Amino acid sequence: MKSLEKTISESIKNSVECVLRPIIEKISLQDAKLSELSDKIDSQGRQISFLTKELLAEKTKTTLAFDVNEQFSRRSNLRINGLILEEGETTDTAIIRLAGKLGSNTSKSDISRSHKIGRANGIIVKFVSYNARIDFLTKRKVCREDPNLRDVFISEDLTKRRYDILRSLLKIKKDNKLHSVWSFDGQIKCKLMADSRPIVINNIADVFG
Repeated sequence: MKSLEKTISESIKNSVECVLRPIIEKISLQDAKLSELSDKIDSQGRQISFLTKELLAEKTKTTLAFDVNEQFSRRSNLRINGLILEEGETTDTAIIRLAGKLGSNTSKSDISRSHKIGRANGIIVKFVSYNARIDFLTKRKVCREDPNLRDVFISEDLTKRRYDILRSLLKIKKDNKLHSVWSFDGQIKCKLMADSRPIVINNIADVFG
């Protein structure tokens, strides 16, 4: 009787193994394929990540190159805010009037063109030469000293990217985390402390990087 039970048990076991073996082999094969597919996906993911970084780096490089060219095209420009035109004045004559108060030698022949910008009392002026622009710009400190000119602000005509960087740095300076911030020839510069060397800023990360 025990022998018969053993025979039946082995027969059932063999039958089950015969049924399960191809299923197990199929599952193992599927596992191998899934593992291979997972490896391919990981490899492609790494390739995509690498290419994405390359594209971002190239985009950044292109953006910076475009920004440099755009800023160079503004090399002879200045922005003047807070200068109110008197009755009958054009932007050119208002600039010449301001130049006289600043002690600048700017004359009509030094101005290529000028026009109002924005809704406020903003003017953008393009000078005939870089030297004429510098002569006018270097006199802007008079605006801080003359009570009648304290609402007048003279600044470089920066690209949007550089203006945004300058504005962000001014906010940092306001929190007493920077000693000074300024722009010159389109470059944004700052000093961390009074006795530290000026740093040229191309990105905000350059400040504390």
